[in-house]
Amino acid sequence: MRIIDEFNNTIARYDLEHVNPHHLAFYGIIKGKHIYCVNSNKKELAEKLDIKNEIVVHTSPNFRCKPKDIIEYKMIQNTIDLIELTKQHYNEDEAKTFNIVLKDNDLIRFTYELIDNGYTPGVKYDGGGLYNFFMKFQNLTYIIKSQQLIPDLIDGDITLKNIETYNNMNAAMTDFNNKLFIDDHKSYYTDNDIEVLDAYKTIPIVGLIQEMEKSVCNNMMEIDITKAYTHSFCLTDKIPVFF
Repeated sequence: MRIIDEFNNTIARYDLEHVNPHHLAFYGIIKGKHIYCVNSNKKELAEKLDIKNEIVVHTSPNFRCKPKDIIEYKMIQNTIDLIELTKQHYNEDEAKTFNIVLKDNDLIRFTYELIDNGYTPGVKYDGGGLYNFFMKFQNLTYIIKSQQLIPDLIDGDITLKNIETYNNMNAAMTDFNNKLFIDDHKSYYTDNDIEVLDAYKTIPIVGLIQEMEKSVCNNMMEIDITKAYTHSFCLTDKIPVFF
């Protein structure tokens, strides 16, 4: 017998004194208030029971500027609305994913409401708060997220009651980010540049102490090959805000 939790930690284990290949081990997973019998991937699961999980962190100095797709969201109030949405699409053969926001933007309340009804969703945190969680019922996947357009923002909460307004705002924000964060705008440094910057720490160029002659400026050379901090960016004095 092998009983594990949702994090692959062994809770209980019993081995027969005399091993018999015809007596197969029972594998069960405990999650919340339920225990589930494992009917597949038993061999892979058995190989992982005695292995300690190691957290591997992958980092890169390259800032990712992957363009984002505009997502269309649905808005619900509580678990009753979620059940009604499930009933509408439960018998469909095609797998579907629904992106959802809550009308009151209270993800903590909704999470405990799900737990009280016997379902524990997978949650994701960002900026010290609950950002989104996902659920799966047969061929239906639900991704329920905060209305915050910037997940790690700690002030200026957004709570809208109209899904059309939220979708328009989210589309404008996504389009704005895709046009602002572009690979061609990123800095590029040679190996020699990096050696200089490691030896002499610098900060972003934010202005001049005094005016310089144009001839002097034209003869200056930046260590930043792609000139991320250029005159065109310095001329940006207004950032659009969408309501």
